[in-house]
Amino acid sequence: MPVVRGTYSELLAPGLIMKSFDRLRERPEIFSRFLRVLDSKKAYEEDFAHSGLGPLTEKPELELAIFDQPNRLGLKRYIHKSFGLAIAFSEEARDDDQYGFIMQMAGMLGRSSRWTTELWGHDPLNLGFATTRYTTRDGKALFAADHPINGVDTSIGVSSNMPAIPTDLSVSALEEAIQNFGQMVDERGMPVEAMARKLIVHPQNEMTARRILETTNMPGTQLNDINPIVASGLELIVSPYLTDTDAWFLLGDSQDVEIRWYWRKQPDTKTWDEEGTDAVIHRIKQRHSVGVSDWRHTFASQGA
Repeated sequence: MPVVRGTYSELLAPGLIMKSFDRLRERPEIFSRFLRVLDSKKAYEEDFAHSGLGPLTEKPELELAIFDQPNRLGLKRYIHKSFGLAIAFSEEARDDDQYGFIMQMAGMLGRSSRWTTELWGHDPLNLGFATTRYTTRDGKALFAADHPINGVDTSIGVSSNMPAIPTDLSVSALEEAIQNFGQMVDERGMPVEAMARKLIVHPQNEMTARRILETTNMPGTQLNDINPIVASGLELIVSPYLTDTDAWFLLGDSQDVEIRWYWRKQPDTKTWDEEGTDAVIHRIKQRHSVGVSDWRHTFASQGA
């Protein structure tokens, strides 16, 4: 319904102490600090992957070498969805507004867009322990205890990127997660270089995280042992968009993490006058997709 003069009659007379929506500052963008953000020029993007080759086998004299070939790991499709919001007001409301509030509503749309982007950008983490919306190529949840190493079946074993028992953030829990990165292998079981880079926590977990990451000696003890986690140089990301206050996430470099965000169309605003009614309409629209291709370079716990 369009905003008319009667909706905000206070705006028609001078002398009002006006407090606008922008009196509260926004947080800087968070989602792009840990997702792999890409651009798209198509209706959807498809991510196809295959394994490497196995180790060499001993070749007896005059016999042929064993033949090998990459294994197909499956296809992930990212389908872009459109999101939008609009607000309308009468020409009279715009003309008689003494404080510019009506025109500031366009700025409110931009804020709503950024909020929406953060909510969807964090969605793979918030729903990463279930198969409700996101699964990796192997059909498992992003964070699972039984990812097939070869991406297809359990013939060469499984790998986990979560603790055996959900646990709150602690020195020992984070050490286990970092060690998990050090034992990461590819689809053929070959060790790969994987470094934990970013620790993502809810604001209620920030103080615990800082004690663990910034205390030179072992936190919470009187021992003189060093705190080895400090040397890992983890970047702490504190995000209010996490829905579970005691869940925590450890991710590698954005270029390695296969949690992908595709921009099909960046937020775009449009303003026009509606013929016949003289209503003025502000609209914002964006198109994007978000999803998960692979679980490697990630580790997480839901908390105890």
